[in-house]
Amino acid sequence: AECATSVDLSILSQDVVTWPIVISNGDIDALVENGDGADFDGLQPRKFVAEGGVGTWTATVELNDAAGNRQRFVISTDLNAAEATIGEQLKTPGSLHNLSGLALFAILLSVLQSFRKRNESRVDPWDGSNLEHIVQGDGLFDDDEVV
Repeated sequence: AECATSVDLSILSQDVVTWPIVISNGDIDALVENGDGADFDGLQPRKFVAEGGVGTWTATVELNDAAGNRQRFVISTDLNAAEATIGEQLKTPGSLHNLSGLALFAILLSVLQSFRKRNESRVDPWDGSNLEHIVQGDGLFDDDEVV
């Protein structure tokens, strides 16, 4: 899976001279950016976006003022998704489980059709021997008698 994280940063203090931001995915720095306090306009946040994989994501911001004071903020979160269940994989078009399920259904359908063809009787129920019996039974009643 791929992840995209974003950090919205607002610097409210006019004393900030420089700032670096680092967004890391595990041990890999996905975004490194530096700037000065003039980059921020009041309360308006600035968005920083980084892309990477699942795992632990850490955003570190360090604010430096003219006197040399530093303030550091660190936010960390774990972005992991559980493996898809078999039911979810069956419902996902194009997945291996979905294609296997469709193939199994097609095979089952063809097997059932072959059994159906075998069970069809090839004997005509209205062949000549049955007709003779029906014609003989027709003579049991006299059609000309009126009761």
